[in-house]
Amino acid sequence: ILSRYSYKGITKSNQEDLNEILEGALKKGGIVTDDQKALAQRKIKEYYIEKGRLDVKVLVKEYNDEQRPGAVRLEFDVDKGPRVKVGNIVFEGN
Repeated sequence: ILSRYSYKGITKSNQEDLNEILEGALKKGGIVTDDQKALAQRKIKEYYIEKGRLDVKVLVKEYNDEQRPGAVRLEFDVDKGPRVKVGNIVFEGN
């Protein structure tokens, strides 16, 4: 059962945006499956790819929650990587 989730390596404003995105994927008090963790990881990656960070890496860490027995706490460790910019476009032919 999911008690809460948190982020590591990102700013507060990005956390708020990701909370809105992950509302449908993760529900507090719901059962946590590998598919849900993979979906949340994919949604976080899509968010950063949209912002020009194509080399984003997201690790999902699962911890037992000490306050609630039988519940888990998820931590998303986000490494945004460098921003990708197009330097030059070359057309050849027609």
